[in-house]
Amino acid sequence: MIALLALPALLRLSVVAASQTTFSVQDDLLAFPQYDIKFSDDYILEHDARARLRSTEENADADHAAPPSQIEHYRPAGGPSRTDRDDGDGEARLEHEYLYLEGQPYLCAIPQVTKRSEAEAANDTLTKVEEERELARANERGWELLSGMQGQCVYFISGWWSYKFCYNDGVRQFHQLPPSRGVPVYPPVEDPGVEGYTLGMPSGETKQTATDTGTDVGHASKVPATGELVQRGETRYLVQRLSGGTKCDLTGRDRKVEVQFHCSTSPPTDRISLIKETSTCAYLMVVQTPRLCNDVAFLPPQKDSPNSISCTPILDETQVDDYKRDVAALRAVEKEAKMWEAQSDAAKVFLGTEGEFQLVGDTIVGGHNIVPEDLKLERSVIVGGGKETYIDTVASSDGKFLSKEDIEKLGLGDVKSVEKLRKKLEEIAKGQEWKLDVIDTPRGREYRGIIGDGKDEKEEEKKTGDGEKPEKANGGDEAKEQEGSKEEYYKEEL
Repeated sequence: MIALLALPALLRLSVVAASQTTFSVQDDLLAFPQYDIKFSDDYILEHDARARLRSTEENADADHAAPPSQIEHYRPAGGPSRTDRDDGDGEARLEHEYLYLEGQPYLCAIPQVTKRSEAEAANDTLTKVEEERELARANERGWELLSGMQGQCVYFISGWWSYKFCYNDGVRQFHQLPPSRGVPVYPPVEDPGVEGYTLGMPSGETKQTATDTGTDVGHASKVPATGELVQRGETRYLVQRLSGGTKCDLTGRDRKVEVQFHCSTSPPTDRISLIKETSTCAYLMVVQTPRLCNDVAFLPPQKDSPNSISCTPILDETQVDDYKRDVAALRAVEKEAKMWEAQSDAAKVFLGTEGEFQLVGDTIVGGHNIVPEDLKLERSVIVGGGKETYIDTVASSDGKFLSKEDIEKLGLGDVKSVEKLRKKLEEIAKGQEWKLDVIDTPRGREYRGIIGDGKDEKEEEKKTGDGEKPEKANGGDEAKEQEGSKEEYYKEEL
């Protein structure tokens, strides 16, 4: 934060500096600042700092605006500050300024970026014709590179709908068959039972001249009739507009789609990265392909690194030992922190765990500081938990069996169905103690069979669930036993 706060003040001191590249409205000045302030661990003695400032002042030829209160100029009798002269070895010229921040003086070296000369600007104007020729060449070369996609298709799965794009063969929207034996997961197979839509078809090939793309093409090239090169800022891509799709019920017009081809090497395969409906029955599809990256015209623009402003603390000779000691202690702490971080990462890799504890805010997850270690949280209704209420025991191995009147009073259904459940549970118990209870749960009323004395925690459950195929109380089919589980469930509609 210190560097960010000091940045505007230091930039006022170098108002003569210009951008290293031509300004573009597409540039994000906050994400890519022109200057980056770095505070060095090195130090400079006070008399050396004064000598550098004095040298800067002696070579000055332009005045600077008065600095803000947080920055002080060292101005001995003499002229105003200016940049140090280039000594001919190709290094950038530096202007030294005095920074006083939070009680500590610094000597800051500010790089001076030379303004573009009028001759360079005129040269840019003269090369406009060459730029147009280059765009025309890139347009022709781009479609030539994309011709390698001929006969190939790429797919995009988005929920209910899947999309298929085949170069020079249109875009198809369809519902995918669920994967099964003989039906692969990829590529998706169209479900013949669900109506699909053609979003657009190519209108054939035509001779494209300079009028089509606004560039001077020396000869006609064979490219898709709706294809063109588009430039947005410093980004260039190819666009193919397909029409003649399935008729739209809402607009009464054919569906259409704009397919954009962008250079991308991650991953190094052709893929659909985006498809959306921009308006009713009008679509946009973005295809990222490494093929276009073989031409420099389609490569993404390179981001320029910011110019570094280096600030070094100014120390008196009596402060040097303490400063070195503080820096060494700080580096030791940073090294120890990196070592602990590396050990934690290694533990995750070798032990397959995310670590014993994790800190979220000021809470240690897994530390049992708030929730006792022996506390078992009640499961929610969504995952099969919630509150349960015991109603009664219908039957048990000691000969208990509710009468017909009691069963009807509790609303447990037909007596014959209850008798079937009792016999089935007795058969599974194989001589062990058992009982058949009725439980009210958030999912509804259930029969629950319990085998044993309860200490071995082996339970047999008979459940009721809406929307499933239960054994009917009025004589329905018996539910099947679940294999591979210590608990056996029986669905019973009450």
